[in-house]
Amino acid sequence: MDIKNVLAERTMVEYYTDGSLRPSIPTSRDKQYPNLVYIKMGATFCVNDKPALSAQANLSLWSSSTHSELVAIFLALLTNPMNVKIKIYTDSQSAIYMINNKHNKSGRKLLKQSNSLILLKINILLQEKKMKLVLVKVKGHRRDVMNEMVDKLTKNTSNNRCYFNNRFNYSNRKVKFFPIFKQIPIKYNLRKFIKTLMNTRMVAE
Repeated sequence: MDIKNVLAERTMVEYYTDGSLRPSIPTSRDKQYPNLVYIKMGATFCVNDKPALSAQANLSLWSSSTHSELVAIFLALLTNPMNVKIKIYTDSQSAIYMINNKHNKSGRKLLKQSNSLILLKINILLQEKKMKLVLVKVKGHRRDVMNEMVDKLTKNTSNNRCYFNNRFNYSNRKVKFFPIFKQIPIKYNLRKFIKTLMNTRMVAE
């Protein structure tokens, strides 16, 4: 089902989003590195009044619960038409803070943040589609049926073959480039990343 086409005539859309970060059972190939911790990340959204309108994706690299929550919000925003009001319910206060933080709107300050690339994409999408976004914190353990449903969907993303590939494939006037390492965008504080890289190299030597 094409969610974007279903929502094309709406002027107001509400979503529930969720992200997951959980331990993963290593494969036989992975067991040659017994000291590593294997995890899985997933992101899910569903439309509030039409729970059948949902999507899931697996994530890789730069593991964090906030990263998966931000990706879920971004995926929901992709399905919206122009000039709509959007309300997104999420249980991640950290994701809400990072999106609403005005310091994350400027290029230089944005690149100092973790999850900078997905935040950049959210900001660009909101501007290009002229959307008005309201983020609502869902309180845990309140028996919110929709929140429980999206949480269940997120935990089952391992059965989904769709992967979200977060590459730097478009920019705006404030951010015209993005740092990469071995073709992978550095979505971590750049100064800390370089320091960690140098320390790792020194230990290896």
